[in-house]
Amino acid sequence: MKEKLDHDIKLNLKYKDLRGHVSIITGGNSGIGLEVAKQLVGLGSTVIIACRNQVKCRNAATLIEMKYPLKKDLIVTMTLDLSDLSSVKKFTDDFNKQFKRLDILVNNAGMLATPGDRTAQGLEKSFGVMHVGHFALTKWLLKLMLKPLPSSNGQQQSANSARIITVASDAMLVGSFDPSFMVGSGVGDLSCEVTDNCGKRGPFECCPILPCPNTNGYARAKLANVMFTYELQRRVDAMIEATGGKAAAKKYRRLVTSSLHPGVVHTNIHPFLLSQTTSYFVRSAEAASHVVLHAILEDSFVPSSFIDSMKRSHDLFQFGLTSLSRHQSIFPQVDNMPFITTLKGNTTNTIKKRIDEVAKYGLHSFVWRNKSLIVGSSGSNISSNVNEIIYSKEEVSARLWDVSERIVDDWLNSRQPLLSSKLPTKTVNQLKL
Repeated sequence: MKEKLDHDIKLNLKYKDLRGHVSIITGGNSGIGLEVAKQLVGLGSTVIIACRNQVKCRNAATLIEMKYPLKKDLIVTMTLDLSDLSSVKKFTDDFNKQFKRLDILVNNAGMLATPGDRTAQGLEKSFGVMHVGHFALTKWLLKLMLKPLPSSNGQQQSANSARIITVASDAMLVGSFDPSFMVGSGVGDLSCEVTDNCGKRGPFECCPILPCPNTNGYARAKLANVMFTYELQRRVDAMIEATGGKAAAKKYRRLVTSSLHPGVVHTNIHPFLLSQTTSYFVRSAEAASHVVLHAILEDSFVPSSFIDSMKRSHDLFQFGLTSLSRHQSIFPQVDNMPFITTLKGNTTNTIKKRIDEVAKYGLHSFVWRNKSLIVGSSGSNISSNVNEIIYSKEEVSARLWDVSERIVDDWLNSRQPLLSSKLPTKTVNQLKL
């Protein structure tokens, strides 16, 4: 009976030839990351397994070598500690010295931090590792990923995109930011000053002692993963368009991003998920890896989409209605790709399609549509500790980028734990490479 449960469903993965490609997987030594690494090596990609512990890294590499003994030269291990920007910077510097291209970046590493734990830069640890660490990694590798492919075939060069995939979670639906995030430097909610992003919910104090994956920094970090994915895609496309429209395709490679929920997975992120009892009801790491591989290899979803555990894509920020035309105008070769999360035109059939889509994938659409990203400690949906102004999801997403960029840039320039100067009151809204 077990093989018929949803968590074991076969996902009909489409395979492609990835010979010559280079991939990075954070947290690639175990769980989903290890399974994705196996799949990518099997497809011919050089895979960099990035993890904190080199012994565990080498053990993972040995497992892959046993499965693909003729491809052992495709497996590379490198040390990366996402809780320390010094380690992230060293990793990216070393990578740029060894490799001249990067095709696939899987921001996979995850954790459930104990309340009060901080990164080397003083950030709440879940947010610092899963968002800021991956933000810095992506930022410092992005220029390499946007380099045009060496192929002289224009169509192949434009259609064969670089991919940045961030493993998020459905927990993002209950994540939120404190009003302090929108004022001053924005780090009040990120450095344990507002502990766990919880506060009171009704008469109960939320998770005062134990880590809670639904309401503390974990959910907030996963929400940040989803917003970062959208904002990265929007800013990259805007930057490329601003440099010369269609001609920019010769200067830049097409980028496709997505965030995803791999399902509730039998991994070592939490002891509860490793028990024999729960293993029956949760998805295996191998099955979960197929969702990640779908995001890496599939061309049917709108860039920046959130992909759920059954491979259904959700255009949470309506990128397809607002920015996909820009993406397609820069890279006209992708015009005929089956972007199923976009709606072209404004016909009756299009409206009916939208209604059918919401009905079929109603949970994510309904919750996201009614979700407040800024929630005060009393549980009120406010966006500022001064004025009760409701910010749009796009405004919060842009703010998240600016706060994250200032944290990373200020550390890079001064090597101090947290930024000391205030952010501009108006978002910069531009991508800096």
